[in-house]
Parts: sequence; C-alpha cells; structure tokens
Amino acid sequence: MTKPLNKSGFLVIEILIASLILTASIAATMYLFRVGFKTLQQVRQSNMVASKVPVAINYLKATEMKNIASTAELGEGVTMTWKSIPIGESSPTISPNSTGLFEISLYKVDFTLTYETLSREYEVTVFKHRPKGAVEQPLI
Repeated sequence: MTKPLNKSGFLVIEILIASLILTASIAATMYLFRVGFKTLQQVRQSNMVASKVPVAINYLKATEMKNIASTAELGEGVTMTWKSIPIGESSPTISPNSTGLFEISLYKVDFTLTYETLSREYEVTVFKHRPKGAVEQPLI
C-alpha cells in the first residue's frame, strides 16, 4: 500500500500567491482611480477655461484698448491677462473733401486665461469704431 501524499505544505504557498495577486490588483485599482481623478480634474479646468473665452472676447470688445496690457477677473476663479497691439487707425472719408464720420481702430490682442493650474493662450483681432469726436466711456 502506498501512503497518501501530504498536501498541507501547499496551502501556505497557495495563500501567499493569492495574497500577492490580491495586493497587485488593489494597487492597480488605486492607480487607476488616481489617474481617473487627475484626468477628470484636467477636463473640469479645460471646460471652465473654454466657457470663459466668449466672456473674455466680449470684455475685450467693450474695454478701451488704450491700455496696452492689463489683467481682469472673469469670475469663478478665471483670470485673464491681455496685451493689445494697435494694427492701425484710420478715419474713412465719404469724399475727398469731407471728413470721416467715425474713428476706426484695429488691434491684435493676445490674452491668456488662467484657472487653477491650467493656462491657455489665445489671439484675437478687435475692431473698434466710434463717432468722430466722441469720448470713450469707462467701464463701470
């Protein structure tokens, strides 16, 4: 007769391998949660900045461009810093002997929107016109 094999030694090795597999899967899951949270935060920041681009353009259209550079708070923690470069100014005339009715200016504006750790740069051309002799009103 043969003796049955003693399998009690295999139980310890099986427990060690199972715990190693469990630890590796928990570590991988924690890493994936961290990467997912970081990506979600970046998407939230990007969406916030993208939602403020129309606000920034409207602000630039309404503001006086005589300030070469300035900073503005657009709300919800988004900050805009901008710099304007005059491209040209003219006073169009109706006929060679008449004076123009409007003062026309064109500016290239470089602006940066910043929210938390995200910063995006943009460039826009702003067209300004006002009746001849009118004084620009300050923003309130």
